[in-house]
Amino acid sequence: QSLEEACSGAFEDVDVLDGIIDETSCIPMLGAAAFSKWQILGSRPHEFSKKEAEDSRIWFILVLSRLAELAVSQFFSSAPAKLVLVSRYPDEDTVLQSGSELGQILELDVSGNVRLAYIVRRENEEKEEKPVYSVVSRSDAGLVFARVAKLFCPEADWESGAEDCEDRSGWTLSLISEDGDMIEMKGNLDASGCELSGFMRKTLGLENLAAFDGYDCFSDILRIDIRYSRKKEFETAAKETVFLCIEEQLIIDRASESIEHFQILGSGCRISRKYEIDGGVSQLLDDLYSHNLFEGAGEASSLTAAVPGDLREYSITAYFRQKPEKRISGSFDKDGLPPDYRSFIETVRSFMMAYGDGDIFSPFIYERRRRREGEVTYCSVSFCNDGPVYYYLTFDDTIEVGDTVIVPAGMQNSETAAVVCRIEHFRKEDVPYPLENVKSIIRKADALYI
Repeated sequence: QSLEEACSGAFEDVDVLDGIIDETSCIPMLGAAAFSKWQILGSRPHEFSKKEAEDSRIWFILVLSRLAELAVSQFFSSAPAKLVLVSRYPDEDTVLQSGSELGQILELDVSGNVRLAYIVRRENEEKEEKPVYSVVSRSDAGLVFARVAKLFCPEADWESGAEDCEDRSGWTLSLISEDGDMIEMKGNLDASGCELSGFMRKTLGLENLAAFDGYDCFSDILRIDIRYSRKKEFETAAKETVFLCIEEQLIIDRASESIEHFQILGSGCRISRKYEIDGGVSQLLDDLYSHNLFEGAGEASSLTAAVPGDLREYSITAYFRQKPEKRISGSFDKDGLPPDYRSFIETVRSFMMAYGDGDIFSPFIYERRRRREGEVTYCSVSFCNDGPVYYYLTFDDTIEVGDTVIVPAGMQNSETAAVVCRIEHFRKEDVPYPLENVKSIIRKADALYI
């Protein structure tokens, strides 16, 4: 009724409402109108044509967007004009390479103009690069302003964590009025901002927006595919030119929890290895993740002289859950590869080598015999790497080479950890050290002790 009294037809006709909404500033009147409209629609939801339903949707967008603008304006003497959100990623690297992505800057004005840029390190300074411009509706912009404005309300249920920000990482939100007045708030990139961040990504159409939860910088790696090829030219004794072609591929895949390594060594020689470790590969990919993963590849490769007759090339494709895939390629050498390739590949290699070659290749297994009846077992143990070894007696047949055990050491027989280097079985009359003088292993060391 109040809305109809202020402007005849505005309650029923969306075109009339659109003409007067920007001049309407009475929050109780708009709130009451929205509530009444909702009650009417809810009482007979199946009685509307498609056009009436669409008009009603637009009507609510106009009213709620205007309410959003009025809610934000309570912080300023003039209307809000712009918001700026700076999201800086955690500084994971001790030394950041040139080209490393440090964060994002989002700008949005009340007209719906959007600008998203990336903060990138270049040499010893930071620059804004790769700006993306877009436009959303005025009503969508108003909804974002309204949701963001709630953060500044005293009753807001929001743990910003600003007092915990020990470095420059985190987010900084600024609201700016038409007169240039500004209010600012800071916080950490974490899960507490997940809901608002998701709303902003959807409303603004920015899937990779870091926002308040670091959606972009904490994205999961789904798969990494590395391909390598080498073509080397040889000249035979008969002055004929021949080529050696070598290809490799490494695939780390979260979905199948697997690592596969393929090698093709010329024609007729193909080698493949596959590791399937439930939970282990996912954890490896989580450990490998960095928001600057594989950044800065090939920046110095143009300075490198090519080696005639020996071409080595690579490509790396990384697939993420929440952001576009990353593809890089170039010369397979220190200048052509990304700066973090060494640490990346050493981590992967250590993970693969931890599972060993299996018992059938292990001399510690196939050259060891079981203790026979009437024999005693002597273990050679060492207290430090490359240190002297000492005999200890054991009656535990489960002890293996490489195990850490607890033994009595010194005059005081203090319990000390040592590593088993060799295991031998002797008849009592053939022992290398008298039985009455040799000390015995107390027990295996548990994992916590190790």
